[in-house]
Amino acid sequence: MRELGLIFANEWMKLTHRFRFWIALGVGALLVIAFSAIQYYGHINAMETYSIEGRKQSIQMEQKHLQELQKDLQAGTRNKEEIQAEILAVQNSIQALQEEVKVNEAFIRDWKKVLQERITERKKELEAPESFSGFKEEAKAEIKKLEYQLAQAERPLADWETSAYRQIETTLGLLSKIFLPMLVIVIAADQVSGEMTSGTIKLLLVRPASRIKILLGKWLVSLTATVVLVISTSALLWLVNLLIYGIGGTNDPVYVGVSYTFEEYTSEGNNGSEIVPIAHYSAARLIEAWELAVWGSLLLIYPMLTVATIAFMFSVLFHSSMISTLCSLVIVVVGSAVLEIVNGGKFFSWLFSVHFHLVDNWKGNLARELQSNLSLTDGVLTLTLWMGITLAIALYTFHRKDIYNT
Repeated sequence: MRELGLIFANEWMKLTHRFRFWIALGVGALLVIAFSAIQYYGHINAMETYSIEGRKQSIQMEQKHLQELQKDLQAGTRNKEEIQAEILAVQNSIQALQEEVKVNEAFIRDWKKVLQERITERKKELEAPESFSGFKEEAKAEIKKLEYQLAQAERPLADWETSAYRQIETTLGLLSKIFLPMLVIVIAADQVSGEMTSGTIKLLLVRPASRIKILLGKWLVSLTATVVLVISTSALLWLVNLLIYGIGGTNDPVYVGVSYTFEEYTSEGNNGSEIVPIAHYSAARLIEAWELAVWGSLLLIYPMLTVATIAFMFSVLFHSSMISTLCSLVIVVVGSAVLEIVNGGKFFSWLFSVHFHLVDNWKGNLARELQSNLSLTDGVLTLTLWMGITLAIALYTFHRKDIYNT
């Protein structure tokens, strides 16, 4: 172990003296700031549109439009029937907006009463015949969530509001798809091939340590650098979002551990059928938004360790840093593209890139998206399998490789 520790310390010192490592950290920080800014501007736009004030402004604009239409109707400059149809549409729009404002103001004024009314409504729905399998379970889950919110001292977030914790989870999901994996590849994909290109790997092998220990030392350095990258990126993301949104919405409840089955459903009056996801909450539980954001930051580490191991394998297989980096990027990009294109299929659940954002496994989002019952455990096992196989290939290849004659 002492020998492995010395190799690790030496390799870590070499890594921290390379521009790749610091560039990756810097780009990670820039990505956090850029994505947080984009999310913030999106939130501002949503507030302007969907908040109570935003809806009131929309009503004013619709009323002005209505006045203009009435003037056109009196002037007779356009087809009378067309104008009357437009007037009716605008009047309906104003009525819907006014009703929405009324509901939202009632929620802000007395949110506990609104939640209690919603609970009563859902309990009445439970007494009616269910329209398809899973209806009662969905209703019971919502009632449980509403009762949880009702027991809190803090008002739940309205539909147009957000919190730092929601934004952190969303941004982590965006970063995990392709941006963070690319930065991990930048760090890990030339750990061995870089030294093969320069020839310094031969000097390293002169040491009395075995090849296996040398390679394990380099691999552990790649994993450590990946952990540093993910933790520093997540920490900055937390800092930025808490500064922007504050600590409101801490008690916002979210279901995790939701499982799904998929049933064919044909609605009345419809000749065709569709596959409907049926949520099951028997093993699910509610956690608060801050807990989910914390777990999201921690769960991001393991997929990135898998990416680092795959990139490390390519750095052993190829002598050129450019080729090993390119191969790593291709497999990550292709895997992410497949997830965007494919609507379902159990085969694709074995792709490591499917499980980059393990929170989606935990919440059941990935299961619903791929129409396959994938849990958090399934994601971790899949990533572990990829990590084990690629590390074994790297160890075997490096042990058998004729490095002195390259």
